[in-house]
Amino acid sequence: MQSDIDKLYEFTLPEIRNKRISNRDDEPELTKNDIRDFVKNVHSGIVVKIDVEQYHEQSEIYLNCPAAVVVVYVKYNESEKTNKFKTIWVLENATWYSTSLNKRWHN
Repeated sequence: MQSDIDKLYEFTLPEIRNKRISNRDDEPELTKNDIRDFVKNVHSGIVVKIDVEQYHEQSEIYLNCPAAVVVVYVKYNESEKTNKFKTIWVLENATWYSTSLNKRWHN
């Protein structure tokens, strides 16, 4: 049975996952530990806003798949502070994948 961390990890673009695994002996555990560290600090979250800053029908960088630069604004743990995360998402085989899931917020 997969853990929630495993499921979150799977939202990383497969090419990025595979490259990290082939280049590092400590992958995928390194990235999963980063996700675990992030998740253990989150007790609640509210998505305030999502902006698609750019959309490309085909991105040469990502195997000519559609890609978007997405900015998400989130409030964590009932804080009044809004945190901003800018990430590229890529559509591959009918699934949107992130190029970076282990984004951090700063208090």
